[in-house]
Amino acid sequence: MTRHDPGGKEPLATTIGPDHPLYGDIFAKTALVCSTNVVALELKDGGLVVKTDGSDETADLGHGVIVMNGTRILTASHNLSQARKVFVWKEEKYVSAEVTDVYVNARFDLAILEIDPELALPSFEITTSIRQGQSLISWGFGPKASKLTRIKQTGSAIIYYHTAWIVKGESGSPLCDREGRLVGVNTSRTASGRGKAVMLRDLLSVNPETP
Repeated sequence: MTRHDPGGKEPLATTIGPDHPLYGDIFAKTALVCSTNVVALELKDGGLVVKTDGSDETADLGHGVIVMNGTRILTASHNLSQARKVFVWKEEKYVSAEVTDVYVNARFDLAILEIDPELALPSFEITTSIRQGQSLISWGFGPKASKLTRIKQTGSAIIYYHTAWIVKGESGSPLCDREGRLVGVNTSRTASGRGKAVMLRDLLSVNPETP
């Protein structure tokens, strides 16, 4: 059993604390993608406790976001480079969820996983109504205030560069606007440690509401 410490820089100051209505909303729509030696996850004293099978292998963690009426998880494709388990927040605890690969785009480091719709998970609404300089929330191991510095348009994806620090284990985590709508998925960081998030255009035609 270990308490996860992502290391890296301290989160930037933010007004989104545990008592803010968006805190629980975003938390419930975010999944954790873990290596197979992780057997359980628990929240304890404000931290994430990772329980493993006792093997010598390091427990790897990544994130994912729940979209399309709770039937899909969007994550960074490099999170799937090793065998993995997916945990979702259900009835005030983390539960293991069966998933299957649906789509992998190595160019943009994104993957879509199918999840059992009977879990009836809440899902993100997706937005593109943002502008350079806008205040955002980057959510990994807790919320971080961020600002959008650049938008890059491509034929099949939109790439967002922002100011929040991204640390190990936060790949696949959501970048949201101040209303909690999903802007993109954090896939990597720049040389300076700042965030890079991506959204697939194909997902923009299906803009799910929370069940």
